[in-house]
Amino acid sequence: MELSVEQIKQINGYLYVCGIKWYDVREEMADHFASILEVKLAKNPNIDFKKEIIKIHKNFSNTGFKEFIQSKEKAVNKKFYITLLHHLKTFFKLPKVIISVGLFYGLLFVMNLFDNKETFFNYIYGFSFLLIIQLLIRVKGNHSEKKYLLLDRTKNFLGLTYALFYIGMIQTGTSRSSESFQNQIHNTIVLGFFVLFLFIYWSGEYVYFQNKKDIEKQYPNLIV
Repeated sequence: MELSVEQIKQINGYLYVCGIKWYDVREEMADHFASILEVKLAKNPNIDFKKEIIKIHKNFSNTGFKEFIQSKEKAVNKKFYITLLHHLKTFFKLPKVIISVGLFYGLLFVMNLFDNKETFFNYIYGFSFLLIIQLLIRVKGNHSEKKYLLLDRTKNFLGLTYALFYIGMIQTGTSRSSESFQNQIHNTIVLGFFVLFLFIYWSGEYVYFQNKKDIEKQYPNLIV
């Protein structure tokens, strides 16, 4: 027996009150509840709908929805890093490796134009900082995206990944002596570290926008 729109709303409302705030997770759980209730209603159309929802919840697991939500979060996190690494690897394969090498040697050429290499790297650190800031603004700014676990976790992990990488760059820079900026090998290694940061940043943005497209396709009538 197919559920009515009002009954589906009742299921969604119950799941929201129970703490499932993300729309994509709630929809998946609502489908699970609906399939069970349809079978029960087909057998007995006079059942107490609200009580049956509570029964399904109680039978779901010993910890209610906590275990389910944790498993979904782990799955999203795992998917993010796997997709990030997969896209990152493309920068070291043809044809993108040509762009990668060109970017590295282009920056190396610009660096060699600076008599004071420390000034050049300060520009590098400043540019990296601006990338982090704009991401943090985006993470806090779009409240509609926080309704989806896939987008919410993706942006949070983007921020965490970039922040950690940036901290690593700053640690590398602040620990350097004035003499080390005259060392071409040392400068080249740090520059390579920055180029890797750019590739990670680009890969993370790619994952985010791909996830956003997936959400928009799955829920075309909702604002993302």
